[in-house]
Amino acid sequence: MADLPPRADLDQLRQRANDLLKAAKRGDADALARLHAVSGQLILDSAQLALAREHGFASWAKLKTEIDRRNILDSTEVTRLNALLAEHPELAVEEMRNWCDHPGGPSPLTTAVGSLGHLVPSWPWFLFRPPVRDPCHKRIA
Repeated sequence: MADLPPRADLDQLRQRANDLLKAAKRGDADALARLHAVSGQLILDSAQLALAREHGFASWAKLKTEIDRRNILDSTEVTRLNALLAEHPELAVEEMRNWCDHPGGPSPLTTAVGSLGHLVPSWPWFLFRPPVRDPCHKRIA
């Protein structure tokens, strides 16, 4: 299962799904196997589902929601965060999964506190940040 990059781009993932579908329609054996693992149809929904499952999500919608949540938490846009949590209140406490910079799945509240630390300099936000890691998940000494 592949982790998502820290700044996952939904448009890029959509393009990857389109490329996967095109490759399957050309007869690429690997692309066909990936699509047939989730569906018997060669349609965009199948390609999106294949990508979502490869990243550890049950559906494209769950992958999209997770990317939206991460982008909102990283941006510290309180209005967007309120709207997201009004629609999906469980996301306030559900651990973040499948992110290469958060392999253990920190809570979104920890991420928000870390992201907002610059706004509240007296808050000891550094106590809530995960250890700094390089993209290969190795501790930086």
